[in-house]
Amino acid sequence: MLPNDHGTSSTPGTATEGGVRHTTDAQGNDVAVHYDAAGNVSLVEVDTDGDGRYDTAAVSTADGTTLVGHDDDGDGRIDTIAHVDRDGDLTRVDTVENGQIVASTLDQDGNGAPDTVIEDTDRDGVADRISYDRDGDGRIDYIAADTDGDGQLDTYVADNDGDGQADSYSGGGDSYGSDSYGSDPYGQDQVPHSEDGSGYGADDTVL
Repeated sequence: MLPNDHGTSSTPGTATEGGVRHTTDAQGNDVAVHYDAAGNVSLVEVDTDGDGRYDTAAVSTADGTTLVGHDDDGDGRIDTIAHVDRDGDLTRVDTVENGQIVASTLDQDGNGAPDTVIEDTDRDGVADRISYDRDGDGRIDYIAADTDGDGQLDTYVADNDGDGQADSYSGGGDSYGSDSYGSDPYGQDQVPHSEDGSGYGADDTVL
């Protein structure tokens, strides 16, 4: 998990103190490198816009993934979290609102392009819509949704002929029509899900 206050509240400096080394990167941005008691890097903060506040933070996880959080709007809170694997490939980007992940865009097939979107459209903390592109043309052609909030997908809309218009529909909801389709670059031939149907794991809250 990426702490929501890291990377946005510190003030850049020049001295090394308290396990933090202040430096600059190749672009001249102020950087703060934090170290744990063993001397390992535990957090890196960067002020990318030069406003005197760190707006980007990076931490590593046990599996070698690097989480990079960014404050997109300058309000001092993380808005997006990018997941970069040990090979340097971007595998997932989370959208964060009020400390909670509300959408995740994933590259499930590892081809370097986003291919699946999982969303919490009603902001209740449980994912309720999955979108993907079954034919890999960069356009959403399948949407599955939980329209009644029971944690189970119950409504399905598909563009079977790839013309960008929904032509197959099943389920009880009525909010996922043809106007949901566009040029969004998401696609995947398999819907990811968790055992409880939520789509998110227990550790996906940003503290």
